[in-house]
Amino acid sequence: MYAELLREVRPAGLLQPQTAYYVTRITINTAGLSGAWVLFFLLGNSWLQLVTAGFLAFMFTQCAMIGHDAAHRLISRSRLINSALGYVHFDLLIGMSFGYWAERHRRHHTYPNDPERDPEVSNEFIAFTFAQMHARSAMRRRLSRNQAILFFPGMFLLQPYAMHVIHARQLLRSRHRGRVAESCLLAMHAALYITAVFLVLSPTIAVVFVIVQQGLFSAYLGGIIAPNHKGMEIQHDSTRTDFIIRQLHSSRNIRGGLLTEILFGGLNYQIEHHLFPSMPTPCLRRAKPIVRAYCERHNLIYVETSLFGSYRALLTYLHAVGRSSASEILASGTDLARS
Repeated sequence: MYAELLREVRPAGLLQPQTAYYVTRITINTAGLSGAWVLFFLLGNSWLQLVTAGFLAFMFTQCAMIGHDAAHRLISRSRLINSALGYVHFDLLIGMSFGYWAERHRRHHTYPNDPERDPEVSNEFIAFTFAQMHARSAMRRRLSRNQAILFFPGMFLLQPYAMHVIHARQLLRSRHRGRVAESCLLAMHAALYITAVFLVLSPTIAVVFVIVQQGLFSAYLGGIIAPNHKGMEIQHDSTRTDFIIRQLHSSRNIRGGLLTEILFGGLNYQIEHHLFPSMPTPCLRRAKPIVRAYCERHNLIYVETSLFGSYRALLTYLHAVGRSSASEILASGTDLARS
């Protein structure tokens, strides 16, 4: 099945490098991030810095999306260039381990929504299955019952710090070749960020600035990731499922125009991205009608919804996991995947 779809996509040139696009995008990102820090130093010790915090959160997430494309080796044919761009955009500019994240992301693409193999649905914060919830302690089960309500506050208040701690811890434990370089870049990011914030701002404003900037960064990043898969079909033993079925049943697209593409970095075309992870971001939009027509011809599921609809499906599913019986969760997950 997949080979047939690939034969339709390849002649359209959608898998060819898009060097000009990435040069332009990286240039704009660099200018935006530099402008945000220039604004930070110009404003000085002022509560107006909370506006800068929001701007920096936006630019940090844009940098993360460049790093995402580098992990997929979409920017250059050179593995070295992609890795270097990934290390710079993740470790140096936003303070996250590129090596650790890239490995997690590889497993996510291979086993999407598999609670045994996909790290995105196997974590200590959110229960995505009845089994996960009931394997937890009594206190954490009580929290999980309200996880739909706590989802966004958790992304803002807790996820940023857990994210940085986990990335630093995993980097220290890893043995990959770039470990030393990553450690130096992460240390440089932390030193520059903390020095700048506490040198320019008073202690009170500095603490609030960090909370707001890191919280908005985490919420924005999570707001891009969560709508694409959460609330879709949970796939136990996903290795036994055909690749194209596995990807279609676990991914959804987000409808929208140019603004949606900018906000999501093109990842609102999540179905096409998962079917063709080596396809450059600007080509995903052009691949969509080909993939959709293929799915219609073969009576395959193709889920596309509004941003609001995706969050409604996500929160409904999390509520179902927290409150319902195992059979009700299974039925709810299946229905949501096709809604």
